Amino acid sequence: MKRAMTLRTWIALLQSVIMVVVIVGTGVTVALIQQAQLREAYTERMKVLAFSVAEVPTVINAFDDSDPSLVIQPLAELVREAAGVTYVVVSNVDGIRYSHPNADRIGEPVSTKPTAAETGTVWSGTEVGTLGQSWRVKVPVYGADYRVIGQVSVGTLESQIAEENQDNIVLLAIALGIATLIGVVLSTIVAEFCAEKDVRR
Repeated sequence: MKRAMTLRTWIALLQSVIMVVVIVGTGVTVALIQQAQLREAYTERMKVLAFSVAEVPTVINAFDDSDPSLVIQPLAELVREAAGVTYVVVSNVDGIRYSHPNADRIGEPVSTKPTAAETGTVWSGTEVGTLGQSWRVKVPVYGADYRVIGQVSVGTLESQIAEENQDNIVLLAIALGIATLIGVVLSTIVAEFCAEKDVRR
């Protein structure tokens, strides 16, 4: 009986260790993939929002006004609130803001390099601005003569992305925990079965 108990314990332990290693490895891999996919989804969404503002004729024409913010600020804020992003900032080639969630910041230079306005290309990455550290997308604004006249920057706070990612990880952890529990129970049953067969021999 002692030999049977030892064998049962050994089999259950070995199976449980293998199972935990596999589940933890899978969990970490899935979590990393989820994080990358979440950031990519935010990037694509913000890119669409930025272009939707940068290509509006009303916005483009407003760059020639004496006070472009009168037209651009309400539209940018409407897009920001509807999309649930942290900010939609429109600025000219010199980086002077025509829109900002904090209206007092309008007319001031942007707090980070106006990369899209300088290069005429789309840029994305993490930077620290007046509202905190955010994941942002910057796209150029082209005038009627196809010259770059400014940029649109759309951003979401890193803390917001991290919170959403944490929610995903919690759900994943619960699912893996349940899978581990079921696995341990099944391992114990298999070990018991093997030990009984060994005793009967």
